[in-house]
Amino acid sequence: MRDLIVQWLTQVTAPFWHSSLSIDQFVTALQETFQMVFFSLLFGCIWGLIQGITLVVTRTGGILQNRAIYYFLNPIVNALRSLPFIILLIAVIPLTK
Repeated sequence: MRDLIVQWLTQVTAPFWHSSLSIDQFVTALQETFQMVFFSLLFGCIWGLIQGITLVVTRTGGILQNRAIYYFLNPIVNALRSLPFIILLIAVIPLTK
């Protein structure tokens, strides 16, 4: 399958591919990128699900009320949840000048 993709990309991009990067290197880099994204997404979903269930279960009125765990974990989750927006704000700063 990989050879087929490399062959197809070589034919399609031959007229305008003017780089020292070969198609084989490009496909390898693309494959590694997809692997990193997949495993990061998988880990993030599992970890987020565990944290979310823990917050719901330990909150006041939850199945296993535990104020210590809830009040420790809740600010951490809230801080991490705002990070993508902070990154976006920093990325937009050059566009506002």
